[in-house]
Amino acid sequence: MSIVCLECEEKNNIQTSVGWFFVPVGIVALFLLLVSCLFVWLIEPRAKELSMWLWNGILIFGLSFWFWNAVSLFVLFTVKSNSLFSIWAWNFLTFLFQITQTVGKAIGLPIQKIQQGAIQFSNYSFLKKDIRLAPEKILILIPHCIQKDTCGLKVTIDAQNCKRCGQCNVGELADLALEYGVHLAIVPGGTLARKRIIEIRPKAVLAIACERDLTSGIQDVFPIPVFGVLNNRPFGPCINTQVNMGIVRGALQKIVIKEK
Repeated sequence: MSIVCLECEEKNNIQTSVGWFFVPVGIVALFLLLVSCLFVWLIEPRAKELSMWLWNGILIFGLSFWFWNAVSLFVLFTVKSNSLFSIWAWNFLTFLFQITQTVGKAIGLPIQKIQQGAIQFSNYSFLKKDIRLAPEKILILIPHCIQKDTCGLKVTIDAQNCKRCGQCNVGELADLALEYGVHLAIVPGGTLARKRIIEIRPKAVLAIACERDLTSGIQDVFPIPVFGVLNNRPFGPCINTQVNMGIVRGALQKIVIKEK
């Protein structure tokens, strides 16, 4: 099986990230800035009547807010540790992303494209941090829909219960987890996914899911870094989904510190 070069893959995907994530988010941020300026302009006469200190405070707060978050976005890509700067940057970006999704739905933009751009942005940030961890600190998290729908085995209890019949990717993922020594969890929903993360307490997660679940999951588990891999859905959503094993193996090779 060929291994996908993650750096090459993300460089190819960065155009999608720019087109469907940064551009809409940038437009929303600009719109919010203009609305904020309009609001300040409207209240300026009244603020002056109340107190010059109040007006100066509003002006300084507004300028500081936008400048501070611009700096934080830069720090997000340059600081490897979860500093206060990176946390603020992430929260601000999440706020803009949620607004962008709402605006996108209202004007008819393809939401999945925006979500794909957000996932690629997150993956790019993940790779820039050059994360290297012991295998026991890494969790592969996959949805239950990747299991063949006619299979009666309880792989959500233990993925190694899989009989490796080859009809779905569960067997390959279970073997890969054993090969690298990482944790593997198959979950039917977001609630159990968060529960497994609390139980295992990983330092990084390799998550396989659809656009909606990945974007919400990446936000939910922050500041734990997540590398997201979109599943393939040849039979539609939430049934007999598949995954590119080359990308999964490539991600593990990138982040797992192998024992000598």
